[in-house]
Amino acid sequence: MLYGVMNGQMAQHKKKLEVNVGEILTADIRRLTASRLDEDATETTRELEADDQTVDDAFRVAVRAFGAAVANGYAKSLALEEAEDDEGFDIFNAKARVAALVQIPGVVEAVDAAADGQVKKWFAAHRAKIKNLNEERQAAYDTIKLQSKDPEEIDMIVPVSRIENTWALEGDKKVPLPTRQKHILVDDEGNFPIEKLLDWETAVLDTELEREDTVAWYRDPSTVSKHALQIPWNDGQRWRSVQPDFIFFTRLADGAIGASIVDPHGHHLQDALGKLKGLADFAEEYSDQFVRVDAISSNEKGELGADTKGSVLLLDLLDKDVRKVVRASVSAAEAYKDVGVKYE
Repeated sequence: MLYGVMNGQMAQHKKKLEVNVGEILTADIRRLTASRLDEDATETTRELEADDQTVDDAFRVAVRAFGAAVANGYAKSLALEEAEDDEGFDIFNAKARVAALVQIPGVVEAVDAAADGQVKKWFAAHRAKIKNLNEERQAAYDTIKLQSKDPEEIDMIVPVSRIENTWALEGDKKVPLPTRQKHILVDDEGNFPIEKLLDWETAVLDTELEREDTVAWYRDPSTVSKHALQIPWNDGQRWRSVQPDFIFFTRLADGAIGASIVDPHGHHLQDALGKLKGLADFAEEYSDQFVRVDAISSNEKGELGADTKGSVLLLDLLDKDVRKVVRASVSAAEAYKDVGVKYE
């Protein structure tokens, strides 16, 4: 399928392709001669046929752009097609043609788009079979999805167990870490250890646990994994992933259980605005699946407004007006100043 797309690109850009092939197959040898007496310099140029090394150097660009399997496979297919007509297997010229193709603007993007489309079709066709695989095999397919140039939906699996530190060393003494209850993974006493949380982040956790309707919570892993809720955001060059700190589960008025994302994240951090915009986009797309999507930051020093100094501020990302401000802001701090409210 991809080879067909690449054949189409070759046909569409035939003239430019032939020019590029000619340049790749011809090496310019330049000689610069300088005279010490009259301080004069002359330059001469002559053309030689490119050797295997020259073509291989150009072909490496195609390998990086298309991937080794596609670039090598397509070069082989071109050589085989020519062999049927000319009774000769010429991989040298085939590599030159692939190298020439990748130099044409828009070609790589067209091939990438076709590849993404084909992968999506395959996943859609085999979705039920993949769902029935064990966790390890499903993770292998998720790895393929994560290679897409655009974010792809993957299933999150809550682990049945997790290893957590339960104590810290202070000198030579083991000190038990603080714990909280109602986590979906607990020890025999119903406790889950918490660590690496700032004081105000712990205060957010306690505020949520004190709400009467809170029935459980989940500490989202900070690293990308099958067990983490991963939200895409773009840093201006590529897609990345943010894992919000907490997911809280609450009892709704009709008796059902609803999920809320609560993400304490410092507004001063370099990636704060990008992640905030990613959360806003996620909240808009999946607004029907969450009770709340709250971004939270501390205004301890008053930089987010003197009237709220010493408090914690919240951005309600399920509110379309808040999302509009977030997208228009030049910094996370600006968004909190404009539409942040006290978190209580």
